[in-house]
Amino acid sequence: MTDKDMEMLENEEYEVNLVTLIDEDGTERDFEVLEIIEVDGAEYVVIAPPEGDEDEDEALIFRLEVDPKTKEELLVDIEDDDEWDKVAEVYMGMVEEEE
Repeated sequence: MTDKDMEMLENEEYEVNLVTLIDEDGTERDFEVLEIIEVDGAEYVVIAPPEGDEDEDEALIFRLEVDPKTKEELLVDIEDDDEWDKVAEVYMGMVEEEE
Protein backbone atom coordinates (compact mmCIF):
# COMPACT_ATOMS: atom_id res chain seq x y z
CA MET A 1 0.00 0.00 0.00
CA THR A 2 1.38 3.39 -0.98
CA ASP A 3 1.66 6.43 1.31
CA LYS A 4 -1.15 8.05 -0.66
CA ASP A 5 -3.40 5.03 -0.07
CA MET A 6 -2.60 5.11 3.66
CA GLU A 7 -3.39 8.82 3.82
CA MET A 8 -6.73 8.29 2.06
CA LEU A 9 -7.55 5.47 4.47
CA GLU A 10 -6.69 7.63 7.47
CA ASN A 11 -8.84 10.50 6.19
CA GLU A 12 -11.79 8.40 5.12
CA GLU A 13 -14.88 8.86 7.26
CA TYR A 14 -16.65 5.71 8.36
CA GLU A 15 -20.42 5.77 8.50
CA VAL A 16 -21.86 4.40 11.73
CA ASN A 17 -25.41 3.10 11.54
CA LEU A 18 -27.30 3.84 14.72
CA VAL A 19 -30.69 2.60 15.80
CA THR A 20 -32.63 4.00 18.75
CA LEU A 21 -34.51 1.57 20.97
CA ILE A 22 -37.14 2.58 23.50
CA ASP A 23 -37.39 0.42 26.61
CA GLU A 24 -40.54 -0.37 28.58
CA ASP A 25 -39.96 2.77 30.71
CA GLY A 26 -39.90 4.98 27.61
CA THR A 27 -36.15 5.62 27.82
CA GLU A 28 -34.45 6.01 24.45
CA ARG A 29 -31.02 4.45 23.96
CA ASP A 30 -28.82 4.46 20.85
CA PHE A 31 -27.13 1.32 19.54
CA GLU A 32 -24.63 0.78 16.74
CA VAL A 33 -25.55 -1.79 14.10
CA LEU A 34 -22.60 -4.20 14.03
CA GLU A 35 -23.87 -6.76 11.52
CA ILE A 36 -26.92 -7.86 9.60
CA ILE A 37 -26.74 -11.59 9.01
CA GLU A 38 -28.94 -14.20 7.39
CA VAL A 39 -29.53 -17.56 9.03
CA ASP A 40 -31.96 -20.15 7.66
CA GLY A 41 -33.65 -17.58 5.42
CA ALA A 42 -34.30 -15.02 8.18
CA GLU A 43 -32.39 -11.79 8.76
CA TYR A 44 -30.94 -10.83 12.14
CA VAL A 45 -29.42 -7.60 13.41
CA VAL A 46 -26.53 -7.53 15.87
CA ILE A 47 -26.34 -4.26 17.79
CA ALA A 48 -24.23 -2.84 20.63
CA PRO A 49 -23.99 0.46 22.49
CA PRO A 50 -21.84 2.97 20.59
CA GLU A 51 -18.08 3.01 21.11
CA GLY A 52 -17.21 4.83 24.31
CA ASP A 53 -20.38 3.75 26.10
CA GLU A 54 -19.75 1.99 29.41
CA ASP A 55 -21.69 -1.07 28.13
CA GLU A 56 -20.05 -1.15 24.68
CA ASP A 57 -19.14 -4.85 25.03
CA GLU A 58 -22.83 -5.76 25.38
CA ALA A 59 -24.09 -7.11 22.02
CA LEU A 60 -27.76 -7.83 21.38
CA ILE A 61 -29.29 -9.90 18.58
CA PHE A 62 -32.77 -9.36 17.15
CA ARG A 63 -34.70 -10.92 14.26
CA LEU A 64 -35.43 -8.34 11.56
CA GLU A 65 -39.03 -8.40 10.35
CA VAL A 66 -41.08 -6.09 8.15
CA ASP A 67 -44.55 -5.02 9.22
CA PRO A 68 -46.80 -6.06 6.31
CA LYS A 69 -49.07 -3.02 6.70
CA THR A 70 -46.58 -0.20 7.28
CA LYS A 71 -43.54 -1.80 5.60
CA GLU A 72 -41.58 -0.60 8.65
CA GLU A 73 -38.59 -2.70 9.75
CA LEU A 74 -38.99 -4.11 13.25
CA LEU A 75 -36.46 -5.61 15.64
CA VAL A 76 -38.08 -8.62 17.29
CA ASP A 77 -36.82 -10.47 20.37
CA ILE A 78 -35.67 -14.02 19.70
CA GLU A 79 -37.63 -16.10 22.18
CA ASP A 80 -36.62 -19.58 20.98
CA ASP A 81 -33.37 -20.72 22.64
CA ASP A 82 -32.37 -22.94 19.69
CA GLU A 83 -32.87 -20.11 17.21
CA TRP A 84 -30.87 -17.71 19.40
CA ASP A 85 -28.05 -20.24 19.85
CA LYS A 86 -27.83 -20.83 16.09
CA VAL A 87 -27.69 -17.11 15.26
CA ALA A 88 -25.19 -16.38 18.05
CA GLU A 89 -22.97 -19.21 16.78
CA VAL A 90 -22.99 -17.78 13.23
CA TYR A 91 -22.16 -14.30 14.52
CA MET A 92 -19.36 -15.54 16.78
CA GLY A 93 -17.91 -17.45 13.82
CA MET A 94 -17.88 -14.19 11.83
CA VAL A 95 -16.14 -12.34 14.68
CA GLU A 96 -13.48 -15.05 14.99
CA GLU A 97 -12.81 -14.89 11.23
CA GLU A 98 -12.25 -11.13 11.44
CA GLU A 99 -9.64 -11.49 14.20
